[in-house]
Amino acid sequence: MKGKREGNHDGMLGSFLSADSGRIYSDFMSQQAQTINPRVKFWTRTASIMGLAPGFVILSSLMAQLTGEGWPLAMTSTGALILLPFGIFRYLLRHHRRPWLSSMVLLGLFHWALLLTAILASPSSTMLALRRHGAWPASLVAVKKRAAIQEKVASAVDMLPGAPAEVPYTFRGGAIIVQASFRMGDTVVKAPMILDTGATITAVSPKILEKLGVTPDPRAPVFTFETAGGQASYPLVMLDEISMGGRSVSPVVAAVCQQCETGDAYGLIGLNFASHYRIQIDQRAGKLVMEPRSGWVDRSAEVEPFLELVPDITADSFEARLVNMAPRGISDLVLSVTFLASDGRALREDRVTLKTLPPRGQTALRLDLPQGTDGVRWEVSRAQWIEKDTLPDARNAPLEISQKINDIK
Repeated sequence: MKGKREGNHDGMLGSFLSADSGRIYSDFMSQQAQTINPRVKFWTRTASIMGLAPGFVILSSLMAQLTGEGWPLAMTSTGALILLPFGIFRYLLRHHRRPWLSSMVLLGLFHWALLLTAILASPSSTMLALRRHGAWPASLVAVKKRAAIQEKVASAVDMLPGAPAEVPYTFRGGAIIVQASFRMGDTVVKAPMILDTGATITAVSPKILEKLGVTPDPRAPVFTFETAGGQASYPLVMLDEISMGGRSVSPVVAAVCQQCETGDAYGLIGLNFASHYRIQIDQRAGKLVMEPRSGWVDRSAEVEPFLELVPDITADSFEARLVNMAPRGISDLVLSVTFLASDGRALREDRVTLKTLPPRGQTALRLDLPQGTDGVRWEVSRAQWIEKDTLPDARNAPLEISQKINDIK
């Protein structure tokens, strides 16, 4: 009988934690607690336990993405996030002087750890779950107020840096239709638009510009679109801001395109807006999820049509005036200048870097001319708009010229 009882004892505790090891662990915890300053101990316990509320709400919101809301979520999240871990901690600390309080502290630390892991692993998914389901406990007791509470939670999440935005959309005729806002000064116009990430530049109907009070300049540069019927060129205008779902880009160049207006939309939202965000389609929710891109976004496709290079080739040098025809300043401008032979061969490629170029401003550049040059080809490698209209005079700003970047024989 004695051997049988010992066998049962080993079977129950040997697979998890023996009584002796549990007592040793509890004694160790008690000794450590006695060496800590009482005030530090109090605030440490308080901070740990305070992790229960935000941890439970945010982690259960992540679970709601899979299970949905309601009582099934309440039972699952309560069991997985509170009852089960608390039961494990309570068992481990059964010999502790204050097992219940210590178990609550460990449970709070457990929630802080899970919360930190979720935020570091996928901050956008965590914020999106909180934005959609952060008020789910209200659906159990105050169904009528749930929408209002969730709206406040969503507004709070939108204030966080890097928070994703959600934009409702509809499918019509195979196109994604979204609501966009256009601003010029204090005037804002809202209109349905087609989200077309295949279009380099945003295109708007003249009706939008009319309501904004914008008249295209007859001397404005044009942008050429590749369409199913061939190439088509449209004049460009610069708008102060375009926004979708509370997320904006400023300034934005748009083509004036009457043909782009359809029965469902007043133009196209192109890559010069969309490239600032990572856009995912959530078909289940019927929304676009827009996550801001971190770092620098190149605007060269918008800038290049507004630049004019007026060359003057002499026997031994290439001199030119670089003119900015846009009403906005340009920064971080990099030009690639390629010198060509009579047979079209590239003799040399130079890179010209200009820190700033003011609105309607110009600057001069001079490059050594390779022998046998018959022509010059140039393009904008990268550029950025400056949001402020007025800039210090940069007509005499020094140019950084790196020659012979790519010698082609």
